[in-house]
Amino acid sequence: MGYWPDPSTVVITEVLGPGPNARHTRYSFYPDVEHHDDEIKRIYLASGRLHTYLGDWHTHPKGAARTSQKDRKTLQSIASFPEARTPRPLMAILAVSRGWKLAVWSWQGKDFLWNAKVALAEVKQFD
Repeated sequence: MGYWPDPSTVVITEVLGPGPNARHTRYSFYPDVEHHDDEIKRIYLASGRLHTYLGDWHTHPKGAARTSQKDRKTLQSIASFPEARTPRPLMAILAVSRGWKLAVWSWQGKDFLWNAKVALAEVKQFD
């Protein structure tokens, strides 16, 4: 969750956890959609309709912080889903092999991604 103060800057204000009914497997993740929908609505309204859904995040426990084909398809689906209202969705990937590496990718149109520069000001633990 967050907002774009200008076309080249994104501010991430909240990171949602998987939700209590999420399912994790070694190679996939199925979020608790109802939990996410409720949290997105709550944060959006509490922020005065400023902080919106920006995209998704996940880990690559034994891989690189690069998007997979599945990640790119997910970004394209988010961008083309009218209810998401996110034409340039983000995909943050935290890779944990050989140290921690965070990369944030933004969908910029058909088969084009932008690797955003990220600075973390504060890290909060979520439930």
